Amino acid sequence: SVSPPPPTRPNYRPALALHGHTKPVSQVRLSPDGRYIASASADATVKIWDAATGAHLDTLVGHMAGVSCVAWAPDSNTLATGSDDKAIRLWDRVTGRPKTTTRRSAVARDMPPLKGHHNYVHCLAFSPKGNILASGSYDEAVFLWDVRAGRLMRSLPAHSDPVSGIDVSPDGTLVVSCSTDGLM
Repeated sequence: SVSPPPPTRPNYRPALALHGHTKPVSQVRLSPDGRYIASASADATVKIWDAATGAHLDTLVGHMAGVSCVAWAPDSNTLATGSDDKAIRLWDRVTGRPKTTTRRSAVARDMPPLKGHHNYVHCLAFSPKGNILASGSYDEAVFLWDVRAGRLMRSLPAHSDPVSGIDVSPDGTLVVSCSTDGLM
């Protein structure tokens, strides 16, 4: 009998070193299309980088405290950011500005920050369709947000300690969270 070939090991090597934040970087995320890197920092900004070249493309400014987490929408054109200012912001990657809402008037307005958490926003995840954003916070709750309307849909008192991680299943029917309380 022929023995299976040995498993191949990835041979990762540093490709880029990105510099620009003035305080520690809390999280980085590659866009779903692989073209961009978003980095969140204690300097209260989020930077967008070209994933192929490392070129700095944009700096998103608006949070009033350090940014802890970032999440890309499935289309790679919307970025959600969560901060120690207790707010979540939705950004248009193309313009580098807050997402706009047109509601019933023809005038597009900047979408205000999503507010409702009572403590630091620690983790974010988009649904597969990009229409719902799940957030977890040091306030021990999981929130579900309507991305297009920019409003809170549901508040889930999920844990007895800070929510440290969150994700949404590929079919969008399940939200999972974990906490330092040891529960999922």
